[in-house]
Amino acid sequence: MRSPIIVTMIYIFLYFACSSITVKSDYNPNVDFSSYKTYHWIDFVKMNDDDLTQNPLLRQRIVSCVDAELLKKGFILSDANEVDFFVVVHGLRRENVDISDWGGGYQYDPLWGGVEVSHVTQGTIVIDVVDAKSDELIWRGLGTCVIKDCSDTENLQKVANLFVSKVLSDFPPEGE
Repeated sequence: MRSPIIVTMIYIFLYFACSSITVKSDYNPNVDFSSYKTYHWIDFVKMNDDDLTQNPLLRQRIVSCVDAELLKKGFILSDANEVDFFVVVHGLRRENVDISDWGGGYQYDPLWGGVEVSHVTQGTIVIDVVDAKSDELIWRGLGTCVIKDCSDTENLQKVANLFVSKVLSDFPPEGE
């Protein structure tokens, strides 16, 4: 009797934790993505403003999620020198201030209205795909959402899976 309740609670958590993910992608329309089969990760370059540099456990979690999604799409992770494309991920975090004005309309009313100020942390994951032969960026996916406290490792993994899945939903792009 408890397991359906627990499963429902997990889905509710995932819905609210990830419902506000904004995904954008861009690609080179001159590239034939159907010819790509194998990939390799670009050696991780530590950048000061990359939050995944500061949190290697989160970076590894994101890398594992990307590997799983690419495998579902039929791509093969290869250690060989001859691969079709490279993948690299970056993570950024930014503090934002949200201001909501609950004004009372045209007249002043001390019982109705006011201003609510809240501080939120917005996180962005960037996934880049680089052609191995030309060394040029051929696809970029970005996912952005408000970061909620997710101290439970199992839930954090589920949120990461959903986040990466949404970012990679448009990869490879379909021809127009």
